[in-house]
Amino acid sequence: MKPRKNLFRTCVLLQFLMVSAVADPPQQDVSISVRQAVLGIISYTRWPKKLAAQRLCVVGQPSHAGAFSAGPTQIGGVPLIVNRRALPADHIGDDCDTVYAGALSATETDALHRQLAGHPVLTIAENDQSCSGASMFCLDTAADGGGVFFAVNLDSVARSGVLVNPRVLLLGRRKKTQP
Repeated sequence: MKPRKNLFRTCVLLQFLMVSAVADPPQQDVSISVRQAVLGIISYTRWPKKLAAQRLCVVGQPSHAGAFSAGPTQIGGVPLIVNRRALPADHIGDDCDTVYAGALSATETDALHRQLAGHPVLTIAENDQSCSGASMFCLDTAADGGGVFFAVNLDSVARSGVLVNPRVLLLGRRKKTQP
């Protein structure tokens, strides 16, 4: 019975992510699709310790993070708490379970990833099409055909200290390898 339940959840996530990837939505709908994709990724991620609340920190200049604050949300029975953080942010690795990064300078990106090193934090970057930095997931909202896609940086996932369901990893496009 349990494998059937997991298969059902995976199918729901797949359908959820693919529906948002097929349509050519207006900007507000893209923000909602980003929210759904991020919440889906979070729901299939496990941290070393049980969380009393999911702390999502937004950094940089995001285009689609406004929808995260749209009403109370729970993920896996725990509340989602959304905080805006300015960089550099002391203790961000201790204060955040997930970091959603909008546009950042190269200096800010390097500083952020240094601050997160050694902490079990899920990192998701907005519109980082190369996905070659230290973020685990890179959203692409400007893909051909509209919608929201994501790429996976497997090296960052392996170093993160969190466990992501392998089925979610297979849904993402892997980062392009350098020749």
